[in-house]
Amino acid sequence: MPTWRKPQSVPVPPELTAAVGSAALAELLYRRGFTTPQAAESFLTGGIDVDAPGLPDLDAGVHCVVTTLLAGQRICVYGDYDTDGVTATTLLVSLLRSVGADVTYYIPNRFRDGYGMNSRAVEALAQEGVSLLLTCDCGIRNVEEVALARKLGLNVVVTDHHELGPELPVAEAVINPKRLPEEHPCRMLPGVGTGYLFARQLLRALDRDPADADQWLDLVAVGIIADVVPLNGANRELARRGLTRLYTSPCAGLFALAATAGLTGAPTEEDVAFQLVPRLNAAGRLADAMLAVKLLLAEDPVVAEELALQLDQLNQERKRLTASVAESASAEASDRAGAIVLYRPEWHEGVLGIAAGKLSEQYGLPTLLMARKHGTNVLVGSARSPEGFSLHEALAACGDLLLKHGGHAGAAGFSLLEDQFPAFRAAMLEEARRRVVPKAQATTEADLAIPLAAVDRRLYDDMRRMAPFGEANSAPVLHSTRVKLLSSRPIGAGERHLRLVVRDGEQSFTGLWWGAGSLVLEPGEVDLYYRLGLNRWNGEELLQVLVEHLQRAEASGDTPSDSAPAFALRPQVARPVLADRRGVAPLTLTAEFPNAVLFAEAGRNPGAVDRYSLRPAGTLVMQTPVPSPQILDEVVARTGAARLVLAWPTEPPPDADRFLPGLMQTLAGALATSPYVSIPLLAVRTGELEAVIRLALDALAESDLLAIDEDEGETVRLRRRADGRGVKDSPSLERMRRLLAESRAFRRFLRKAPLPAIDKAIYSPHLS
Repeated sequence: MPTWRKPQSVPVPPELTAAVGSAALAELLYRRGFTTPQAAESFLTGGIDVDAPGLPDLDAGVHCVVTTLLAGQRICVYGDYDTDGVTATTLLVSLLRSVGADVTYYIPNRFRDGYGMNSRAVEALAQEGVSLLLTCDCGIRNVEEVALARKLGLNVVVTDHHELGPELPVAEAVINPKRLPEEHPCRMLPGVGTGYLFARQLLRALDRDPADADQWLDLVAVGIIADVVPLNGANRELARRGLTRLYTSPCAGLFALAATAGLTGAPTEEDVAFQLVPRLNAAGRLADAMLAVKLLLAEDPVVAEELALQLDQLNQERKRLTASVAESASAEASDRAGAIVLYRPEWHEGVLGIAAGKLSEQYGLPTLLMARKHGTNVLVGSARSPEGFSLHEALAACGDLLLKHGGHAGAAGFSLLEDQFPAFRAAMLEEARRRVVPKAQATTEADLAIPLAAVDRRLYDDMRRMAPFGEANSAPVLHSTRVKLLSSRPIGAGERHLRLVVRDGEQSFTGLWWGAGSLVLEPGEVDLYYRLGLNRWNGEELLQVLVEHLQRAEASGDTPSDSAPAFALRPQVARPVLADRRGVAPLTLTAEFPNAVLFAEAGRNPGAVDRYSLRPAGTLVMQTPVPSPQILDEVVARTGAARLVLAWPTEPPPDADRFLPGLMQTLAGALATSPYVSIPLLAVRTGELEAVIRLALDALAESDLLAIDEDEGETVRLRRRADGRGVKDSPSLERMRRLLAESRAFRRFLRKAPLPAIDKAIYSPHLS
């Protein structure tokens, strides 16, 4: 976890502020090197020349393809099995089909062929009558395979973006943006971006409008985001334009995949990275990436939907296997060696990279995981590393122990003989000791100091003008001091995360702090480091803070602090005046409090707000009691109401035994339209705790009435099962009953207790 410090002041030129129309945005741009109105305008509006000259061999490669096309000879696009390779393959195949070429494609199988070109495939393609191999996202290190292809009479045009080897393959053209100067805007393009440049130049050579290549910008955006390349220069420009196309006119395959993933609205870079990319990658990780290419090439929506569902099922299995590998690797991992280098013969080769990424993020160390290729003595491995450690360089330093290696600074693949593992592990640990930056030096300055009271939707929209965010263009981290932390409660599967309410003056926000569920925070004044997010909830868009770190306000200053947050201060907050209208008819309440905001859950009063859509209010009329003191604190804190009207019925709720049948009926209606179910929405519809809902779903799964196929924090993917014969006693069912009893006891307290007792319960330390 990085140590944060507040940003130092910078002299932002007034003309920069005037040019972009926002002081906050001007400061963010200035800090990132866009110090003039011209530079800022170019960055914000995409003033990047994607056709900037100088890419070696581009014209030669286009000429070779055009010659083959005009001769009516067959072209094979030879791609790779990850999302960058799949989108690049789809783009080039679509391009060549659109200009009348005789084109086929080939994607190596991860398990049979391994990464890159392989001799067996080259020989087979030559026998099939292919005249030209056009590679994408591979080939730069396949010197021998390219030589074999040419020996067999094939022409070869390499388009790739991976690091250059000690020698380039001898081909008709070797098109790789890494051959460009460091300052060139296209130097860090991935394979699909390189394919896009090739498409524009080919169309130009055929007297076609190069802008016709923009029809594939949705593929380009997905490939760029998938490959975690720096989101600056041409990458940012193409990703920005491609996300717009992904929303307005995606190809049939991406449209179907987004629908299967439950995505709605304008997709962000996070939607692509966490929903679309894993499903596309699942084909190559567990089966064959040709399935993903077929999806992206599909024109029939029905066919696309069927293929998208297949990828979705593969992704579910991928998650299960990844969790298994990550769990067993974590049991052996240690942060004392400088790197994690582990091997288990039974691990699934297809998920090693994802599991390595999880461990690298957890421990902050380079992580290399290996499995044995079935029926051989060869180990195949995937590696991931944090910023500051180059896997490409480290593997090159150990190259004499490896059969093959390739990749980037942060992600790489490799193979070696099994008996070389001890020597390789020792060599890699030595490289880690030599290269890793000590953790004590990893301090990060926030991007903008701003009072929380000044944060609003306009600021969020201004900052989104800098998007898409990612590598080399991270989402800004804001720093606000003297913020009142009013309430916190754990949420999510296993209560791993925290939901907070913070306030500054009249401005209040809900916040999420991922992975901080084990922390116990007492309300008090804090200094806050956070990003801004937009929570799409129940048809609304609500601004929220995504906490990176918080610390006691008295510990603020220039000196960074990474101490565990704990607070003993009590906030000086205005407590609401309580009005007792329990049992009063709703129409009477409406007449008495005409301008009040209404709060109601469990299916009552569709015009009311719930715990997730609360907004500041002068008077809040609570028509249903909440299930816990923490949520009562959250309601009070989030609204900041000066007057809180307690107006719920005095009669007891339905018997607790009716809760599970009622939930099952609600689930039946929800599953009729989508397999994705929102835990918060179920909590609101039942008026219960999220933890009760989760335990109920677990109990139904343990009774074989439901299957939980995915758990994505606040959203789960469910499937009805027919083999259950009623709800069975189980640990989850027993815990659900105990928690349900606690929530109902608190509601009894709210229904019967005198007003002073309820007033005393709000912000009570023993209830926080």
